[in-house]
Amino acid sequence: MDYVDNTFIKLKRQYSKDEVIQALYKKLSERDTEIGKLKAELDEGKYVLDKIINYKFKYDLLTQKTIESVVLNNRESRYKRKSRKKSLKIRQLEWELKEARGLTKELSKEKKKDV
Repeated sequence: MDYVDNTFIKLKRQYSKDEVIQALYKKLSERDTEIGKLKAELDEGKYVLDKIINYKFKYDLLTQKTIESVVLNNRESRYKRKSRKKSLKIRQLEWELKEARGLTKELSKEKKKDV
């Protein structure tokens, strides 16, 4: 017998209550299995989504910290450059002051000798 003959035989046959109930239980268990698989897939999807959200949050924090550190480094480097310039100016002024003091000492010594 082929598939079509089996189908026609099943259609003509009168099933008892027990057979109908058993067939329904079988279909229910198949559906329950299918529902369980779908729930498992849904839970896995939720887990992956939570993981992605956590990674995005961590990435955002890291990029924000990186941006803040770059900004701070730029500020520090600007301040360092300014402080270097100021310290160079201070050193130059100190040197000029020492030279001026040395010259005034020499001039005062020469005046004492002349007098």
